[in-house]
Amino acid sequence: MDQHGEMYGDMFFLANNTALKKRAADVLENGKSEWLDFTFNDEEMTVFLEFVPPVITLVIAGAGNDVKPLVDMADVLGWETKIIDGRPNYARKDRFPKACDVILAKPQQVLENISVDNYTCFILMTHNYNYDKALLYELCKKNVRYIAMLGPKKKLERMVLEFEEEGRPLTNDEISLVYSPAGLDIGAETSEEIALSILAEIKAIMSHKKGNHLRQKLNTIHA
Repeated sequence: MDQHGEMYGDMFFLANNTALKKRAADVLENGKSEWLDFTFNDEEMTVFLEFVPPVITLVIAGAGNDVKPLVDMADVLGWETKIIDGRPNYARKDRFPKACDVILAKPQQVLENISVDNYTCFILMTHNYNYDKALLYELCKKNVRYIAMLGPKKKLERMVLEFEEEGRPLTNDEISLVYSPAGLDIGAETSEEIALSILAEIKAIMSHKKGNHLRQKLNTIHA
C-alpha cells in the first residue's frame, strides 16, 4: 500500500474507532467542539472534533405584513424560513420572496407539512386567537424546543386555562416551552424592532445564553 493508501487507512480506522465515535457523539449532543488527545498506533496525536450546527428553521404561523421583517432578517442570518397561514389570499409566495416555503394549512395540518428537529423554532403571529390556540396545543405536545407567541401574557394564561377546562391540560414542562410575550426586552415597538427582539431571543436560546450585556462577562467573549 502506498503512502496515500496508508493515510486513508488510518483515517478510516480513526473514523470507526469506538472511543473516538463516543466522544464525537458527546460533541454532537453538547453542541460544543473540542480538542482530544488520542493515541493511535503508539503515537500521540491531537484530534479536533468540530460541531457544525444545523441551520435554524424558523416557522412563522401568520402571513401578515408584520411577518416580512422577520423573514428578511432571518434571511440575512442564513436561517430557513417557512410561513404558514390558513388564508389563501395571504399565504402567497409572491408576498414573501425571501421565504423558503409559504404553506396554506389549517393548524392541525401544520406538523404534517413541517419536519421538526431541535433547531426548528415556531412563532405564532396569525392575530387569530383560535388558530394560534389550536397550533399552540399541537406544538406543546410535540415538545418543540422554542415556541414564541405574540401578544400579552394574559393571552397565554387564557389559553392554558381553556385547555384545562376542556379536559386537555398542558403540563408545566410543556408550558415552559412557550415564550410569550415573545422576544428580549429591548424596548421594541415597531415590527422591525419586534423582529430583532425575537430573533435575538432565539439565537440566545439556541446558544444556551441568557442575552446579557457582553460588558458583564468576566472572561473572554469567545471560548
